[in-house]
Amino acid sequence: MEVVLSRNSALGAIKAPADLVVNVNGEFFLIEECAPLWSSGTLVPLTAGFRKLGDKAYPANELRNVRTSRSASAEMHVSMTPDLVTCNDGTFCLNPAVAEACGYRNVDGTWMVVHDNDGYHSGRRSDFSKSDSIYRVGFEIEKEDTTLKKKYPAIVVKKLGWAKERDGSLSEESGYELVSPVYDLFESRLEEDIDKHPVLQELINGKYSNRCGGHINISCTNCSVHDLFSQFKAYYPLLYAMYPKRTSVGACQARKSNDMLRGGKYSAVHCKDYALEFRIFPAVHNVTDLIWRLNFMRFMANTRISDFETIPKLLTEGTSLYTLMKEGGFDIKQLVEGYNTYSKTHA
Repeated sequence: MEVVLSRNSALGAIKAPADLVVNVNGEFFLIEECAPLWSSGTLVPLTAGFRKLGDKAYPANELRNVRTSRSASAEMHVSMTPDLVTCNDGTFCLNPAVAEACGYRNVDGTWMVVHDNDGYHSGRRSDFSKSDSIYRVGFEIEKEDTTLKKKYPAIVVKKLGWAKERDGSLSEESGYELVSPVYDLFESRLEEDIDKHPVLQELINGKYSNRCGGHINISCTNCSVHDLFSQFKAYYPLLYAMYPKRTSVGACQARKSNDMLRGGKYSAVHCKDYALEFRIFPAVHNVTDLIWRLNFMRFMANTRISDFETIPKLLTEGTSLYTLMKEGGFDIKQLVEGYNTYSKTHA
């Protein structure tokens, strides 16, 4: 004897032997695609928003990927984790002891990654990117603003997943470096986080001096840092033309591409072990300026150029790059002239 499976079955409405089928509320499903609900024992189809753990079915939206140690995790139902710790970056830990072993601390009721101090690059960074992110971005925003330095202690910023640290190149009295989490370059979370947190807006809009820079770090899952360096090679003369005063600054000096690739940290573009660091950018003026730089990075990642003839052509009225540069307040004629010069002297 055969019966017709429910159209909600994983196999659809096809015939199946009756001895392989079970009736669930008037609909037929394969026995193997059903399980008893953990709370009542009622049989439910696993195709209806339930997943099976062990021999029981659980609502999929009540399952969590839970850290059980520093190096392990498991999918668990909320009923299995009475001491579950929810961290501010979305991580779930089995209990407070596991959370602490994974580097989190309870700060005023919020579990977060914390540093022992607010020293220069002293702690682990938050990562707000996704597991399938291709391009990732992070910002280092240097400021000199006495009022804001005192107004917002580092711990306040840490609660948001960002860091506020000392930097030896800045004024001891007024300087701070605001370091963002790692974000997916093409997701909107960075803009959303800034938009909903006035603390970040104030710190980004803070005062700055010519000692301040605005480094941007980019990484790519699909290629090495050196490959990424080569991918952006045609844009380096444009960056020099955008910020000519920065080209002779020791900490971000403009060099020929091969020299930067072989050289040390203090170049306009520096190859780290894990990311490509753009050091050429000067101080971030405000939130608008930061978002403009984010969009420029997106343009660079989306628009691969392998020669030095294309960019001047893209700097003509009506193109996306032209519009972007005008929005950034740049003089197009000076950019074209500067690009043509730097592409000959620093290619």
